[in-house]
Amino acid sequence: MDKLIKYDLQDIGDNAPDVVIQDIGSNDLCDEQSDPDTVALSIIALVEILITDLKLRCLVLCQVLPPQKKPFTEFNERVWQLNGLLKEAVKGIHGAKVLDSPWLM
Repeated sequence: MDKLIKYDLQDIGDNAPDVVIQDIGSNDLCDEQSDPDTVALSIIALVEILITDLKLRCLVLCQVLPPQKKPFTEFNERVWQLNGLLKEAVKGIHGAKVLDSPWLM
């Protein structure tokens, strides 16, 4: 997440898009030292920066999909937790939404 903020925000600002679609979070969850709450907070902080500072009209977060081959036993549980946290958090952010994946229904 830190690399994304450090390197990609300038590119997004320079291009001034109206809509950004983010498919992020799974690599951060692969770190067994991280947890869904921390990853969600980082993602939401980025969402708020993009909407507030870069004036995006719409930001769509894709849900993290659980892989068939998990990097460790609890990984898919972390995926479900992160997706739930993100869905709840974006409810209060105008212009942000989570795209429900049909594969998770």
